[in-house]
Amino acid sequence: MVQYREILRLHSLGYSQRSIEASVGSSHQTVGSVLSKAKAQHISWPLDDDITDAMLEKLLGSASHATHDKAYDVPDYEYIHKELSKKGVTLTLLWEEYCTKCRANGETPYMSTQFGDNYRRWRDEGLHLPIVEEFFGEGNPDRTVLTLPLVTTQNTNVVENGTVFDTENDTVNDTDMYSADVQDYLNKCPNKKRTTALKLIKFIMDNSHITVTDMAQKHGVSESTIKRYLKDFQVHGILKRSGSDKNGEWILI
Repeated sequence: MVQYREILRLHSLGYSQRSIEASVGSSHQTVGSVLSKAKAQHISWPLDDDITDAMLEKLLGSASHATHDKAYDVPDYEYIHKELSKKGVTLTLLWEEYCTKCRANGETPYMSTQFGDNYRRWRDEGLHLPIVEEFFGEGNPDRTVLTLPLVTTQNTNVVENGTVFDTENDTVNDTDMYSADVQDYLNKCPNKKRTTALKLIKFIMDNSHITVTDMAQKHGVSESTIKRYLKDFQVHGILKRSGSDKNGEWILI
């Protein structure tokens, strides 16, 4: 039997394909196929706690689909983005709603990590251009059509639906992309604290399994500073920890 979990784990640690083959006792073709399909379907280690060996066999085995677009039901990202602006709505809740819908229709849902990663990829690549049409009187041929375009500046700042991204420094200068609870927390933070809080929240959104050590290294501060912020997030009810310290994940509320 192919050791899918071990192949993914060793690959995440930087082992060469040849070393992985020797460790799990699988052929070059088998290991290469598993890694290729995992990459195509955005599956990486560590896996979600609810992923079974049977699911991995279906996704990464010889009978799995060639691309993730055919294997999964594609979420309605515009709906997800709109719902996240409502108080109390999180990606976790929207993922659970999406899974219920998929199962009712006999379709395969994305795993929670894939669901979040794919949404953020859709969001970062640019939202669809909103078009608003206003009619003056029914049947009146005279009308005003107002188009609100996606605006891109000539410098490193990108304005996207009211959110300003500094692409050079990888910072976010507005909070429209977050839930109402997170926005409320950030709006009450002093400027200096808000800058660090935004960075950590972005780290968590990009990788819910990120460790305290990784966050400290990426932001260039001590681990005690990171722990202090995470505790503050939890005290204010915008973050919780699910699962063990080793294999769990952060969940923004």
